Amino acid sequence: MKCVGNSGDWRGREGEEVIRLACALLLVTLLSSEVAESRKSKTVSTSFEYKAINCRAYSASLTDFGGVGDGKISNTKAFKSAISHLSQYASKGGAQLYVPAGKWLTGSFSLLSHFTLYLNKDAVLLASQIMLTDFLTKPQFLCMSSSWLHLPFLAPFLLAAFGENYFPSLIKKQKKQKVKEVIRCMGKEILKVDFIDGKLDISEWPVIEPLPSYGRGRDAAAGRYTSLIFGTNLTDVIVTGDNGTIDGQGAFWWQKFHKKKLKYTRPYLIELMFSDNIQISNLTLLNSPSWNVHPVYSSNIIIKGLTIIAPVPSPNTDGINPDSCTNTRIEDCYIVSGDDCVAVKSGWDEYGIKFGWPTKQLVIRRLTCISPESAAIALGSEMSGGIQDVRAEDITAIHTESGVRIKTAVGRGGYVKDIYVKGMTLHTMKWVFWMTDVVADNVTMAARLEGISNDPFTGICISNVTIKMAAKAKKQPWTCTDIEGITSGVTPKPCNSLTDQGKENIKACDFPTENLPIDSLKLKKCTYGIKHE
Repeated sequence: MKCVGNSGDWRGREGEEVIRLACALLLVTLLSSEVAESRKSKTVSTSFEYKAINCRAYSASLTDFGGVGDGKISNTKAFKSAISHLSQYASKGGAQLYVPAGKWLTGSFSLLSHFTLYLNKDAVLLASQIMLTDFLTKPQFLCMSSSWLHLPFLAPFLLAAFGENYFPSLIKKQKKQKVKEVIRCMGKEILKVDFIDGKLDISEWPVIEPLPSYGRGRDAAAGRYTSLIFGTNLTDVIVTGDNGTIDGQGAFWWQKFHKKKLKYTRPYLIELMFSDNIQISNLTLLNSPSWNVHPVYSSNIIIKGLTIIAPVPSPNTDGINPDSCTNTRIEDCYIVSGDDCVAVKSGWDEYGIKFGWPTKQLVIRRLTCISPESAAIALGSEMSGGIQDVRAEDITAIHTESGVRIKTAVGRGGYVKDIYVKGMTLHTMKWVFWMTDVVADNVTMAARLEGISNDPFTGICISNVTIKMAAKAKKQPWTCTDIEGITSGVTPKPCNSLTDQGKENIKACDFPTENLPIDSLKLKKCTYGIKHE
């Protein structure tokens, strides 16, 4: 067949157009055949080992379910399809889903029981920010809207034959208009979209009810956007990797928060509710819209080896927030945050009091924190259900407002008791609070200990603490009101309400020696192996 026609062959201009289209179709067909043949002869094996609370009998890769790691195509449907398919193995030894190297754009998706999500070291999950303007301004015509092209499966061929000018002009939508589109690629639906005022795609971020122990959203009274990785009523669930990355692309949300344009509360990166036997490990979390990791109403939790980074000015980007949880182990984490690095919570006001689910049996080890405007470890202020038996050791805080902070919020209810801290190294702090075996340097104020009038804080014990004050430190390094307790071996000398036991009683504060139940849980060596054609 000739690819350049003339009036004698195909009756002029009309014939030339037909020839060009036919050639494009033939060329694509031939290329597709060659690619198919070459794929048949290539098999790639992926295998590795990792440690987890439980291993899995079945394995799959996100690419098996249409995943595309180009950072442009939404993989929400691929994640949901993969997890739905793997649910059949929950009672047969469980399943693991592998996310290979690439940039995987996705909205919120939910996990299942007896399941592992594993991220390759070069895998990046990108939280979706679908905008109508993306489709109006970016010349990416291989995947067109059904309303823009009646025959989407012809798009690549028409593009090759006639160029971008073939496509009809896109008419800009008026402001405040709600637009429904079905995005298709090669005739296959890849995403249902609700564009509202040219902004957020709500279907990528479903809205759910407020937490029962909070009664309302944090950013707005209405509901909240589902977390990027979400799960409820699960058992034996793991999110891990070879230090793969989850990027919440939070700047979009922070701007809306500052401009008070949020109808619902911002999503978290990872949230698991009413679940037990949880592992979240060996990941890098970046730019969360709000809190990074939020286990809530859950038990038997290991959070290990996380690197969490958010810009210091970013609002409410707490690192790890165990909330109404029991038997939790947080260790070997590095956090740079716009808020508290670890914030221990248990509900809000009357809703938290009524729900009555405390956080207890929590151990935090080998935490490094940078948070210039907040605490390395905060208790509250949402603690209406109570906080009990928290142990923190080997904590390093740099350029952090405070080492340990109890946010009392008088009237909120609840209780705080049996809190133990030892082995902290602090540098450039605003103040240091209630700890043992501490060395601190360049501190503006040693401690701010303010209890509640007619209901003082009692049982405070501080021992073996050396604090080097900053050149422009407060003249009175300690502020103490409505407190009772003892100290030993503390420099500078504490306030009189903390009775000095003398240096000979340097170990006056007894850190618990018995292990919590979560410490007996050991990780197993697991393997992943699969062949890709």
